[in-house]
Amino acid sequence: MLIYYYEDEVSGTPFGGQHYQALLNHHAHLNCELFPPPEFEELDELTDHPPDLFLIDYELSKVQQGGRKVSYKGQTLAAELRGRFPELPILLTTNEGVLGGLSEATERQLLHMADFDALIKKETFVENPEKTREEVFQIAQGFQHLITISRRNWKALSDALDASEEEKELLQEAAPPLFGDRWVTVEAAGWIRNTILRFPGILYDPVHAATHLGISLESFEKSEVQKLLHAAYNGVFAPTDGRWWRRRLTMIAQQLASDVQVSGPVNQAFCLAFHNRHGIDLDPALCIWDGTPVADWICCLRNEPVKIQHSLRYYPDYPDQRPAVMDEARISYRAIYEDEIDEDLVDPDERELISEIIEMTDPRES
Repeated sequence: MLIYYYEDEVSGTPFGGQHYQALLNHHAHLNCELFPPPEFEELDELTDHPPDLFLIDYELSKVQQGGRKVSYKGQTLAAELRGRFPELPILLTTNEGVLGGLSEATERQLLHMADFDALIKKETFVENPEKTREEVFQIAQGFQHLITISRRNWKALSDALDASEEEKELLQEAAPPLFGDRWVTVEAAGWIRNTILRFPGILYDPVHAATHLGISLESFEKSEVQKLLHAAYNGVFAPTDGRWWRRRLTMIAQQLASDVQVSGPVNQAFCLAFHNRHGIDLDPALCIWDGTPVADWICCLRNEPVKIQHSLRYYPDYPDQRPAVMDEARISYRAIYEDEIDEDLVDPDERELISEIIEMTDPRES
């Protein structure tokens, strides 16, 4: 995959373009070429041979060799490229210092603009270069998959997600960006990445999948468990840490429990049913608040299992506009007890419980 990276600091210093170019080029399937901020007429040269992905630095104001200096920032270049190449992915990159210096309104606008498809902080390149390289590759590969689809209708899009007929019905409840029965690449990609893969409900990440089955993450990752769970998401933009179809997990767990005559909800029956069938003990999902089984939800702030009765309904800050088909967000007593939270984001009907929770005795110390 060919990447064109526009950066005003092209040196190999820790925050220079050459440094990040080299980190990206360590991926076997990425070829990153570095360029200074262009004059817009120079982009005409890309028409016949565009890259697979654009990467743009937010700050582009440094004087270049020859004294040239552009008067725009990264989002302006992103808008120009989107107009010229409407189907190609555009990623914005910057560092925490720049984001911290922006006004709240500017930062929100920057994070949720339609003219680029992801924001990658430069610190993540350094802290976890392998994961960052793979994320960039997955975005480029996913866009290429969508671009090659000839019939841009709902069937083709849902087939790209490798969904069953029942799962397609659930996906339709998540407001796919259709115009009649048609879709465009950028909006379809954004819907898949920022709704279907982001919010738990139709698909589950490893922590949600494990908790749905009532087992610990470590038990979920056991090879014996994974061999049984033929529920992995293999569609477009599949993340490296994995996603699993909730409906398929439920059906597999229910079938196993039925086969060995274990009754009860999935998160209580699976652990025993698996032991009865395979003779392997699995650890249950422990609640982050009281340390006992069986947790049945996830604290959205800590991403750890919690019993639903030890959590409050929570409305994460804008733009958490999850469709109703997705799991509701909840915050654990543990997060309320130990962390600084925005109380205004707790459900108004439950907000009065916050002071009571803070005054509770920690059940793990009693």
